[in-house]
Amino acid sequence: MGTVDGVEAITISFEVVQGEDGEFYINTTVDQALPLDNINKDGDTSGYITNDDDVISVDLPLEISDTDGDTSNIDITVNLKDGQDPSFGDNTDIAEINETDDIQTAKGSIEFDEGSDQVDEIVFDPNQPSHWHHQ
Repeated sequence: MGTVDGVEAITISFEVVQGEDGEFYINTTVDQALPLDNINKDGDTSGYITNDDDVISVDLPLEISDTDGDTSNIDITVNLKDGQDPSFGDNTDIAEINETDDIQTAKGSIEFDEGSDQVDEIVFDPNQPSHWHHQ
């Protein structure tokens, strides 16, 4: 279990089941209660939890014991891939431009896809360059 400020963020649990072929298999379940932030996209490749691009990997070394004490070691890696990033669409044409003496206004729409995460805020810089040229 992983926590953030005392709140459970993620739980990874395992269940060992025996298949019809007599082999044993490990079923892995991941319960994610909070967003996971992979802000270090350059990668951290040391330790049990690593981050490379849009994938957070959790390496879990396990030891399995049977009823008479025999043991076996296995390493399980759980990969948590980040979803689609937010993006603006290609349709950014302004539908209508009105110009009077000293006032210019524009109406139109900008397509936006929030991706797989909830978007908290979109801010447009009021000082951004414009493609308008007043003549």
